[in-house]
Amino acid sequence: MYTYDEALKKSTEYFNGDELAASVWLGKYALQDNDGNLLENSPDQMHRRLAKEFARIEKNKFKQPLNEDDIYKLFDKFKYIIPQGSAMYGIGNDFQFISLSNCYLLEAPLDSYNSIILTDQQLVNISKRRGGCGIDISNLRPNGTPTKNAARTSTGIIPFMDRYSNSTREVGQANRRGALMLTLSVHHPEIEDFATIKNNDTKVTGANISVRLSKEFIDAVRNDEEYEQRWPIDAKNPVVSRMVSAQKVWQTIVHSAWTRAEPGLLMWDNVTKNTPADYYPEYQSKGVNPCQPAWAEVLTPDGIKTIGDLEIGDSILSKEGWTTVINKWSSGIQDVYKFYTTHGTFAGTKQHKIFSNGKKIAVEDALGIDSPYLSNSKILKTEFISSEEVFDITVDNKSNSYWSGGLDVSNCSEINLSELDSCRLLVLNVLSFVNDPFTPNSTFDFDKFRQYAKIAQRLMDDMVDLESEKISRIIEKIESDPEPHEMKQYELNMWTKIKRLNDEGRRTGTGVTAIGDALAALNIQYGSDKSIDMVEQIYRTLKLGCYESSVEMAEEIGSFKCFDHNLEKDCPFILRIKEEEPDLYDRMAKSGRRNIALTTTAPTGSVSILTQTSSGIEPVFRLSYTRRKKIHDDVNSRVDFIDDVGDKWQEFTVYHPSVLKWMDVTGETDETKSPWFGSCSPDINWINRVKMQAAAQRHVCHGISSTINLPNDATEETVNKIYLEAFASGCKGITVYRDGCRSGVLVENPKKTTIIETAAPKRPKKLPCDVYHCTNKGDRYYVVVGKFDGLPYEVFTGKNDDGEGDTVIPKAIKVGELVKKSRGHYVLTNDERDYSCKLTNGHSDDAVDALTRMISTSLRHGVPISFIVEQLEKTKGDLQSFSKVLARTLKRYIPDGTISTEDCPECGEQLVRKEGCLSCNSCGWSKCC
Repeated sequence: MYTYDEALKKSTEYFNGDELAASVWLGKYALQDNDGNLLENSPDQMHRRLAKEFARIEKNKFKQPLNEDDIYKLFDKFKYIIPQGSAMYGIGNDFQFISLSNCYLLEAPLDSYNSIILTDQQLVNISKRRGGCGIDISNLRPNGTPTKNAARTSTGIIPFMDRYSNSTREVGQANRRGALMLTLSVHHPEIEDFATIKNNDTKVTGANISVRLSKEFIDAVRNDEEYEQRWPIDAKNPVVSRMVSAQKVWQTIVHSAWTRAEPGLLMWDNVTKNTPADYYPEYQSKGVNPCQPAWAEVLTPDGIKTIGDLEIGDSILSKEGWTTVINKWSSGIQDVYKFYTTHGTFAGTKQHKIFSNGKKIAVEDALGIDSPYLSNSKILKTEFISSEEVFDITVDNKSNSYWSGGLDVSNCSEINLSELDSCRLLVLNVLSFVNDPFTPNSTFDFDKFRQYAKIAQRLMDDMVDLESEKISRIIEKIESDPEPHEMKQYELNMWTKIKRLNDEGRRTGTGVTAIGDALAALNIQYGSDKSIDMVEQIYRTLKLGCYESSVEMAEEIGSFKCFDHNLEKDCPFILRIKEEEPDLYDRMAKSGRRNIALTTTAPTGSVSILTQTSSGIEPVFRLSYTRRKKIHDDVNSRVDFIDDVGDKWQEFTVYHPSVLKWMDVTGETDETKSPWFGSCSPDINWINRVKMQAAAQRHVCHGISSTINLPNDATEETVNKIYLEAFASGCKGITVYRDGCRSGVLVENPKKTTIIETAAPKRPKKLPCDVYHCTNKGDRYYVVVGKFDGLPYEVFTGKNDDGEGDTVIPKAIKVGELVKKSRGHYVLTNDERDYSCKLTNGHSDDAVDALTRMISTSLRHGVPISFIVEQLEKTKGDLQSFSKVLARTLKRYIPDGTISTEDCPECGEQLVRKEGCLSCNSCGWSKCC
């Protein structure tokens, strides 16, 4: 075991004095036991741990396995190959029950509360195992749509966005916040509410949002025409349908992106057209609704019943015998068809999965349906019946199927394989493949890069096997937990499906990092035409190396389970391989490939700190910054300035690590002469920036994570052009960030020399409020925050115990209204739960009453919440407990990016509020109080 100081010293030496890299590695990836003791003191030990595990898999898998030493050399010093994020933390780590996957696509919630809750369960259960999640909410009915429950009408998508966001924020992941992406089709009637939700700083704070665009919509935008908003999104006869101005919706999306950097855009037609996995019916990147009407018949031990009559726990007949219905829910209104066959009829949606010649496919793609008779049932005709409510059921057997109408049909809730599929990540450091960097003779070694890309893809496939082991451990733990089996069943089912998808599809995410530095080392300006050509060559080589490796593995040990050349032969991505390397294409057509999808470019923020390079495909953000270090008792240190409170500081110019290498090679010290100058993030021509991403995307079978950084004075029209160009050029997704857009424009005002009195807005009789339940040092507290125009206006707090053991405000009360009865007398009400409670400052002592009155007065008169929080955090003595409770609560209302009045204790720069915590953008220091 090592102390933190010992490990920090050793790892700082490893990174040649880079304390930021050392602290990031220690905080995120160093192996610890269950008591938090450090078991590794430098990345060298981590790389040994990783190499040992990869070599173990290799030995049992290939005729000529890679050995531990060879794998270690690839990892050493983060020079060539770097497993990303969860893999570095989890491989060889038997102290935690975690997944190695960085991201999961969850089941798109269907239009029922049961399905919405099930997705929330999946989100929480995956987040606690370190996985990030994506959820598409396009299936949910829009606000005001009639329902058949007590509410009578739907509340729409917004409450469920908050639900999933709050779940993500709630679940801690080894000191990491959960990661969540919410998406919505542009055809959903609530698309404008979705696109503008992040304009409210208190809404959906635990998620990013993206809009799924269609060619239909973009064509309408370009032609200034109307387009259809509808629900259900894919129904031929939707329940809700209206024609609206595409330009109006588009400008709403663009304005939100300009002001808040969200939503991002997903070019869905580009995704489905150019992703090989999407040519496999069960692996498509779109949600399907495989359902049957209430009157569809099934066979039970008591005779024939309908789907509508079935209850959870009932038995129905399948080809494996009697099987149990373990779940059932409504999936809303869908188009229902009757399929006539030679041995019976089947009723359901066109997307319902059936068995045809032993393969499970959508019924609309089938020529026949398997039946219990001797011959296959040929489909004779298809007849539209109606648009009506349909249902999903889940059955508990291996084939996930049952007999309906004398035909073998799929378990309705069995998801397509893109849902609950996951992806592991690994990158190659492309800077390491530049020969003679920063010299006139510099070249990129494409032969070596392709060789290492092949090895990287092979290690990625090994990571699939390592992940399978990790998931098996998670399943074993859940099974051994003391809870009743029925409470664990959903989580067990989820991880069982994830493992099957992992093992059968073998999806990987091999990518690159340090593109910006590699271009500079080649003396190529980022964003130039030459840089676009070079980046395309690098990505083409990555693609061909990875696909060659995957084909070689298929030839030796077999392809992914459902490989079928005929399904994907018309995919433009696959056809480019045919054009570039016909021999490789022919081998793949014959033997298949090991992995259904291979390459990506994921965010590499923390990894780039460890590689000490630029991040992913991104340009360098800035070449240098000034770092301050406080001087304590060192009399020999140089004092550059003394601050207002008398503390002494020394200033250092910290250069981007590759800039230092350039200086060493060239002897230059003037940044303006460097190959990065004029091509950092804010300087790049945005058109060429989009062209570069599009050039790379042609050779990446997943997506590319990339942000186009714009100066603060960039116009909405610029954002508009970027988005349209990205769609036209073949990008699968795009995000823009205008400098300062999330924190507002900071304007320097002359210091005020007089105190200006302000008048508080008059309090209305009723105010909406939020109710929080907190615990501090074993005592329970409530905090009620009244809001005026969405901002905190007043607070009430006290111990949530009346002294006789009863709770003052139940935990179920989260929101309500604050009604002023008379001076000093207020009542908290919640009509939904028929609840009211007097808040007459009688549940706490006089000192607490005075404190909350002063805070309320400050809020009403416009004192910044961040300033109030900072003062509360400094409180000592008897009021400390109440102050901490109030500070934690009020932090929720501080927008991310708010500049603090406090300075960083490490470097002296001003701190910034992010997700309720103080952090320093200069040195990485952070503190959550």
